Amino acid sequence: MRSGRNAGRVLDIHIMTIMIGGGDIYSDDHVTLSGDGARFDADTAYLGKNSQTIDYNIVADHFGKKTESLITVNGALTDSAKKVFRGTIDFKKGSADSVGSENETVLMLGDDVVKQNCSAYPLCRGKCGGHSRSDYRRA
Repeated sequence: MRSGRNAGRVLDIHIMTIMIGGGDIYSDDHVTLSGDGARFDADTAYLGKNSQTIDYNIVADHFGKKTESLITVNGALTDSAKKVFRGTIDFKKGSADSVGSENETVLMLGDDVVKQNCSAYPLCRGKCGGHSRSDYRRA
């Protein structure tokens, strides 16, 4: 699944993604916050089981001033499932006073599960800030 969205003049975007199923899942979202005050939030949930692979990439490009993005990812892995999560919050030139946050929680229910996480906050040009939090729990 691949999607792209653009938040222009003070527009709010909300993406909800639920990834479940028997086969491998690959998902790619890209959001551009071009208008001043634009806001974006993504809520993602997944369940990986058996030897399933879940691969999720999300990018939020901030161009407008005082933009905000919040990415929340929650999931569980069983058996020998594998999860790859890549989140990028990119503050571009002109995105002064913008903020971004990324939160991930993974419940690991199998001894052989594999989790990978890569968060990226490229160079901030001006007054802006990003925050990333990951919580992994083995049951």
